[in-house]
Amino acid sequence: MKITEFLAFAAVMALSFSCMDGGSYESSYTALCSLELSSVGEYGSDSLYFEQYITDGNAMCFYNKVSGSTFTGGFLLSVLKDTTYSEGHFKSFYSVADTTGANGTNGFAVYYQDSDSGNMPDYDAYFYYTDSGTIGAAEMYVCNTNYVANTIMFGNDSCPAFGNGDYLTLTISSYYTSSTTANGTVSVTLASYGDSGLSVLTDWTLVDISDLGDFDYLDFNLSSNRSDLPLYCCIDEASFKVALSSE
Repeated sequence: MKITEFLAFAAVMALSFSCMDGGSYESSYTALCSLELSSVGEYGSDSLYFEQYITDGNAMCFYNKVSGSTFTGGFLLSVLKDTTYSEGHFKSFYSVADTTGANGTNGFAVYYQDSDSGNMPDYDAYFYYTDSGTIGAAEMYVCNTNYVANTIMFGNDSCPAFGNGDYLTLTISSYYTSSTTANGTVSVTLASYGDSGLSVLTDWTLVDISDLGDFDYLDFNLSSNRSDLPLYCCIDEASFKVALSSE
């Protein structure tokens, strides 16, 4: 599956390094995951479905899991937008609560977290070239889906609206495959109800994720005090610092 500007540079770089010093090379660059969609395997009535993972052979892979033709967890790409907020409104699980992707782009990624770990991929996001380089996180845009925002504001048949003390948080943790201890962690509040009332993220917000440091893979976790809240969010325009070398 081809994804416009989605780290295609990394694949090109692997073929175009200098062959000086017996074929050794070094290269450092910023990889932008624009998450733009140029083609898909199947387009459903309200979502975009993919096979085992979103990218194939690129430096950074955002994974999902599919059972048959049904998306069960992880990331998928979407181009759906919905900024209608009213009681009973529902258009799609996979529409961002904004008019465009981040920075006016079209596509973005929706992350869905299923309570059953068997429905989730082994890794949420993985650095493909762990044997020949390092990668560190820089920044990323985040936003709620319209479905989650409306559920928080107005509630639905299975989930009442937020009340005082309720919250939804996205936590991103970085890991090396050789360790079970997080190398770094960044948390983003997507919604909260405090003394000043309800706050819900309904536009793209830039988040500094540089505290994640270097990593082999990233773990995304949506948490809430409300067990009945659907766990979706959107990400876009994620950038990473990549350094590749070979002796």
